[in-house]
Amino acid sequence: MVYQEIIDLLLGRLGNFPRRLDTHQTKKISQLSLTRYQHALSLFYGYLKETGLNPWMLGELDDFMVTYKNDRNLSKSQFDYLTAAIEFHYPKVKGSLQWSKQVATGMAMSNNTHHTVPLISAPARLFGTHIAQKRPRLGFAVPLHQALGLRPSELLKLRKSHVLVPPRGVGRFVFRLGAKIGTKVKREQVAYLDSRKHTQLAFILLMLLNSCADNDELLFPYSYWCYNRALAAVEQELGLDLGITPHSCRAGFASEAVALGEQSVQSVKDAGRWLSDSSFRTYVDVVAAAQVQAMVALTGQRKAMEFVATHFIEYFSVAAFVSEVHGASGVREAPIDGDLSAQGDGLLWQPYKAAHSGPGIQVSTGQGHGPAEPRQQEVSGSGAAGKASGKGRAKGAGQSKLISPKGFRPRRLPQADAQLH
Repeated sequence: MVYQEIIDLLLGRLGNFPRRLDTHQTKKISQLSLTRYQHALSLFYGYLKETGLNPWMLGELDDFMVTYKNDRNLSKSQFDYLTAAIEFHYPKVKGSLQWSKQVATGMAMSNNTHHTVPLISAPARLFGTHIAQKRPRLGFAVPLHQALGLRPSELLKLRKSHVLVPPRGVGRFVFRLGAKIGTKVKREQVAYLDSRKHTQLAFILLMLLNSCADNDELLFPYSYWCYNRALAAVEQELGLDLGITPHSCRAGFASEAVALGEQSVQSVKDAGRWLSDSSFRTYVDVVAAAQVQAMVALTGQRKAMEFVATHFIEYFSVAAFVSEVHGASGVREAPIDGDLSAQGDGLLWQPYKAAHSGPGIQVSTGQGHGPAEPRQQEVSGSGAAGKASGKGRAKGAGQSKLISPKGFRPRRLPQADAQLH
């Protein structure tokens, strides 16, 4: 084991080196961080063994760390991981690596800081509709992510059981994000979505929850890499070069909330669960957020954003969510006809629709669509609802065409049938 080899190397030279990691000590950090720490130590140990360097004092260890950084041309993150790994495994070292700390500070100052480009609600929905052509769940994830201000990792780990639905689907939805490791308060962190403020998102969320086969199913079963590629593909389609990433939704949440002024800065910081003012400030850029929306509008997407703001709900369906994960046949019957409150999910749709129906939220209850199905103006021949007649199950992959205002059509992907990779 690498850790034991480092003990053998340093034992008796740098004082009483811990002979093992205490079980409770490892609980302070996540398993992923522990693995990264030990990988950094493994590389450093290999370097010491290769060069024959044997640190006898803390000053020598400090010197060898900087020498190792220069010889192996370490990046700032790699050098930071090494420093953190040594301080974690050998607590007596903490506070003694003065040269390494100064070098790390200098590396941070010399690196160009790349701030996250904020994506606010209007362009977020436009991006979501484009992604939803092939991946409805991921398309819905974009505006939901922006509305909640979650970290990308928190969004992609959400399961059906993590969402607490308010009575009758009206009120605040609670998203359980899990307890943060290493904090004094060992309580689950939460985020909220108010159906009165985000009516369309709440309605689509109910459809998504109903489409899950079981409580342990991931709501958005995609990787960060796939999420990032999908956003980049939309940028290319719209002729933009903004550098939007999954973190842009979190930055857009903070920037838009501060710009609107409906909440205090501290309330926005608490809602996004930022621990420090410095980390919060790196996400807030009101000017950049306005510029992003302006640049999207200047590419000819202003009318598209206005249309999507009103008709966003019509781009999604339960059948599309089911078929995206379980295939065209599906693991369970896609509930197209009948009242969804009888599907065993406990989600009462009729009261929800009665409370939220109004201008801009056209929910059809006529022939051909069930209560949960929003009215589709235009559906492809291979869509989930197909040309629904109100009978039987959906056919095809469950994809709707983009709906456009009269005389205006957003540009489509270069290859309409190409999957976002």
